[in-house]
Amino acid sequence: MSETWQAAGIISSEMSAAELNREGEIFYEKEQYRQALDCFLLSAVQGYPPAQYSAGYCLAHGEGTDANPAEAVNYYRQAADAGLDSAQYELAGCLESGIGTQKNIQEAIRYYTLAAEQDFSRAQAKLGYEYYVGDMVPKDYHKAFQLFLAAAGQGHVSAMFFVGVCYNNGFGVDVDPLLAVNYYRLAASQGHPGALCNLGYCYESAFGLPQDWKKAVDCYQKAADQGDMRAQCNLGYCYDNGLGVSTDKEKAAAYYRMAADQGDESAQNNLATCYRLGQGVPQDNEMAVRYYTMAADQGDSMAQLNLGFCYERGIGVSQSSEEAARFYRLSADQGRAAAQYNLAICYATGRGVTQDYAKAAQYYQMAADQGDGEAMCNLGNLYYFGRGVAQSYAEAARLYGLAAEAGDPSGIVNLGECYRDGEGVAQDNKAAVHLFEKAVEMGHTGAMVNLASLYREGRGVRRSMAHGVRLLRKAAEAGNADALYRLGYCYAKGQGVKQSERRAFDCFQQAADKGLLSAIRALGYCYLNGSGTSQDTVVAVSCYRQAADLGDAEAQFMYAWHCAYGKGTKQNWDEAVKYYRLAAKQNDSRAQCNLGECFRNGNGVNRDYNEALRLYRLSAAQNNEVAMYNLGECYEFGQGVETNVEEASHWYRLAGEHGYEDGKSAFERLSGIHTDDPEQKS
Repeated sequence: MSETWQAAGIISSEMSAAELNREGEIFYEKEQYRQALDCFLLSAVQGYPPAQYSAGYCLAHGEGTDANPAEAVNYYRQAADAGLDSAQYELAGCLESGIGTQKNIQEAIRYYTLAAEQDFSRAQAKLGYEYYVGDMVPKDYHKAFQLFLAAAGQGHVSAMFFVGVCYNNGFGVDVDPLLAVNYYRLAASQGHPGALCNLGYCYESAFGLPQDWKKAVDCYQKAADQGDMRAQCNLGYCYDNGLGVSTDKEKAAAYYRMAADQGDESAQNNLATCYRLGQGVPQDNEMAVRYYTMAADQGDSMAQLNLGFCYERGIGVSQSSEEAARFYRLSADQGRAAAQYNLAICYATGRGVTQDYAKAAQYYQMAADQGDGEAMCNLGNLYYFGRGVAQSYAEAARLYGLAAEAGDPSGIVNLGECYRDGEGVAQDNKAAVHLFEKAVEMGHTGAMVNLASLYREGRGVRRSMAHGVRLLRKAAEAGNADALYRLGYCYAKGQGVKQSERRAFDCFQQAADKGLLSAIRALGYCYLNGSGTSQDTVVAVSCYRQAADLGDAEAQFMYAWHCAYGKGTKQNWDEAVKYYRLAAKQNDSRAQCNLGECFRNGNGVNRDYNEALRLYRLSAAQNNEVAMYNLGECYEFGQGVETNVEEASHWYRLAGEHGYEDGKSAFERLSGIHTDDPEQKS
């Protein structure tokens, strides 16, 4: 060691370890690191723990010499084993990271604990954090809180912040808004960005403080200026929604981007929405999907929900119901109600998954348990129809009631229908009127249609065709297809309005353009009969075919009839049989009867009297008089059954009693032939 080093006095071989260490500290303060290190090493050789620590620190950080992590650990260990808390803390860090020594988490925790037990605040804060997150030790909020509190008592700023977090969330201690705010303020006063951000949120949410958006923005701004990504995201939200500041979509997007580029998933989701909606940035669906994906990959449930929506609608990506369902599931499994609701719809409709009403009910229930009114209503629908659950009008009505209480207009309407029809509740027209009126006030067009029917029928209210029409017109103007159809019916019949076939036709056309089956079928009637438009059987048949292919039973019957008789289209018995079958499966009695005729006469099918009889009986059971007459003929002429005049007479009589003149005549004919009363013989 050169005697020319005079900065703090002459180094003497007779100096004590403490004196040498002090000389080293003086050199270190003057950034004369080589001289400082030599002093520390001379002192360390004498077994002086503070010098051993300082020598280790210089060697670890390459101050006064090249960095030598292994030798640094050696000096740290000497000082640590001598009980020096700062050395124990540094040695624990080396053991945790595996720098200069083999990684050993158990030993790291042991040394952190030794330092913390000596009230070394950095060790207390570090060990508290490990108990808080549960990575190196089992999570233990109580131990974490006690360690944070001890460190905070010594002025450790981050520990103050975490004490606030514990009081905020009830981690290891009862929730206490006032104490949480107090500790946030202590840390925030020293510029801690996390504390500033959380204090801002306390102002935002009125947690322990009166709500004050301007003060929230001030806190967020200070934290954001230090690069805190949560604060940047929250500040973006304030600018996005005009909370505490004037709305500025461009600033919102800019702050979202700052946070997003640091990896904040909420900001990535929000920035994605900015791109999707073109707010503050040019509209760009592909960029939206990019940022949604970043956030979703980090497990952000809102981003997973939004990404599912993009896949469902083909926004910025190729449409994929399967991917939509996958992302909805990821979000739903994290408890997001909207995703649970969307996934339930996927299962109910079979979009992206195998249709499964039971699973639909399961996910609707999850969302309903979180207060989602739409989920309650849809779950009620499953109980109403017995899909995936045991059918129960009572349970359906109960769920509709819950949905109504949650403010869901469809739930209100469905509960009104239960009261109107006496399903699951005692029938009560006045209660139905009250509920429909409530939903009408919310703008629900279906409620307008239902209420209109009650006014037209005088159920629960004084009858008023005119008021019913006003409600229908209001719903029709809002685009409700059913209202347009019913308004058309009113014009066709002159109910509550001046009769006008032309206006009826126009209403049917508008409703048909919206895909309403009954309206498409009604158009067929108009064209068939020249009602409100020029008569055109070909167009009428086309309308019936369109409605038939969409599943309307009456249209299936009408189209089949025209095919059978070659009206408006080429006669085609095969086509007639096909559509009679479709309508017959829906229990259309006329279709059952006519299909029976096809089997009886071998039109479009092989003749089969037994099948004809079966179909006639199904139709007759619905009081179809023609089917009754046809059964009479079968029994009279022995078609598919043995001849039985009495049975034939029975069916002819029933047909006549239902208004079928041919049945009446046939009954009289058979009665005249077979009576034993001479006065009745010819």
